Parts: sequence; structure tokens; C-alpha cells
Amino acid sequence: MGYQSVDHTLLSAAARPPSAGADVKRKAVMVAATGQHHGKTTVTLGMVQALLSRGWKVAYQKPVGQQTVPVFDETLGKELELDRDVDIFKFMWPELVGSYSDSSPVAFPPGFTRMVLDGKVHVRDLVSDCKTSFQRLLQASDYVVVEGTGHVGVGSIIDLNNAQVAAELGLDVVLVVPGGIGVSFDVLATNYALLKEHGVALKGVILNKVEPSKMEQNRVYYQ
Repeated sequence: MGYQSVDHTLLSAAARPPSAGADVKRKAVMVAATGQHHGKTTVTLGMVQALLSRGWKVAYQKPVGQQTVPVFDETLGKELELDRDVDIFKFMWPELVGSYSDSSPVAFPPGFTRMVLDGKVHVRDLVSDCKTSFQRLLQASDYVVVEGTGHVGVGSIIDLNNAQVAAELGLDVVLVVPGGIGVSFDVLATNYALLKEHGVALKGVILNKVEPSKMEQNRVYYQ
């Protein structure tokens, strides 16, 4: 299928950040995964740290979150239910660009999916919130690291899965996949198919949790 592994090329060796007028795909990327606990957040943490270490102004966004925590947003002067990962990133790096609300524009508390299906919340408004917040982060930073939620298809029941969000934001996607050959390649193929369906480019693949003794074997079969 022509998958390309991700190495230093994702975070190129250029010391200077992209220019303010650069194409969105040079200023942001979405990190998604083929399932929960595959290492998506760990990869995202590493990317943010690498960019901050260069002195870049970095923003982090989780457009659609599932696990929420109450956080006081000083920008808005009130408490919000936001994605848990956003709270973690903001705690670790207070210098991250953007407000809590822009970093977590849509979060799904219990019962939220039913509210959407019942017409009490409209998907077009959620998409608008994601895009508006992303544009604010994009304009205020050198680079935006966007993290998906779960596997690529999460959110399909309300037409707001990771592929659809990436398409709306104009982003390429990097997929984090568990190490292995058979099952790993199968889940990669299904997630990749959904990206293609929505016209989203796969920027690269990160094989995570690969046993050291099988590194070379994985490298050969995934090239």
C-alpha cells in the first residue's frame, strides 16, 4: 500500500519554523491511532517537546475529546468540561499557545452522543467550533500538534470521526500502530481506508511497542 515510516522527516531539521503564510499542512499535523492505548498521546507528547525545545511557539489541540475533566478557563472566566489530555498538556507546558477552550473545542461528556442524535446538539455547530478554534491556534503559533481520539473511526455515529475532523481542518495524518505484522497491518489498512474515503493524506506511520528482536523484521515488511 506504500506506507511510509516516520522518522526525522516529520519534524524536519529546519531550525526556523514555517512562515506565517505557509500552507496549513506545513504548520500542523494530526496524530491519530488504530486503537486506544496504542501510544498516540505518548507520540504527541514527544512531538510537542521536540518543537518546544527548538524555541517554537507550539499549540496543542484535541478537537474532539471523550474523557473530560472540569477545568477553570481564565480566558472565559468560568469552569468548563474539557478533554483530560488537554489538562495534562497545559499542566506540563504552561507556555503552550492558546486557551483551554480552543485546545478542547468539543468534548463528549456522558450522554452527549444521544443529545446529538436527538437533535439537541447540531454537528455543524461542533465542526464550526473545531475549525474556529483551530484557526485561532494556527494564527497564534508556529506549529499546531493535533491529537485524534481513539481509532480513526471514533465519532462516526455522529459524522465527526477523526478522518472527517482532519478533512475539515485540512490536515494530513500520522497513524500510530502497534508493532507486529498480521493484525497490525490489518488494522492499519482499515483505518487508512477511512482516511482515503474522506480525502485525507497519510503523512506517515509510527510502529509502536515493537519488540527489539523484531525491529528489523517489521522494518522489512512495512517498507
